[in-house]
Amino acid sequence: MANFTIAGRLKNLPDIQRTYQWELYIPSIAELDQDDMVLRVRNVVIPGRTIQPIESYFLGSKQFHPGKSEYVGTFPVQIEEMEDGKAHQALHSWQQLIWDADPNSSTAGQSKVNGKRDYTRDIVLKMYKNNGTKMDKDIVFYNSWVQNVGDAVLDYTASESLKFECTFQYDYWLTR
Repeated sequence: MANFTIAGRLKNLPDIQRTYQWELYIPSIAELDQDDMVLRVRNVVIPGRTIQPIESYFLGSKQFHPGKSEYVGTFPVQIEEMEDGKAHQALHSWQQLIWDADPNSSTAGQSKVNGKRDYTRDIVLKMYKNNGTKMDKDIVFYNSWVQNVGDAVLDYTASESLKFECTFQYDYWLTR
């Protein structure tokens, strides 16, 4: 006899994935005085992926076939800063490497590197189970760079942690 109760149907299913067990791994960026960065993020949006349809006609009827993949191109994260402030400093330095906004610099108004390969990295989003063990697959965002570092609100009347938004641009993503 089949068990059609909710408890009966759910007992063989794995636990649901939680949304607070994320870690962002960013390999070392040339010319920055920090090693690989591992950021604990408060939230992250895994961007969608669309396969564009190709339309054709056969015997007067419309048919569709899968075409190229199209990626959103950006993914936002909310970073919770530690007391040393290294995450914000490193991300700002990465932006300075891409486009030097310091008027006192010899490279002001231009990139400090020669090409895309010098300022992009494959960023890895690592996910963890509820018990803290790492999940089997990671999401890798290829040819990523920091597009935007958002405002960090400093408020002496609040006892909350310092958080800021950061948006990364990428070419495509895959699970591995």
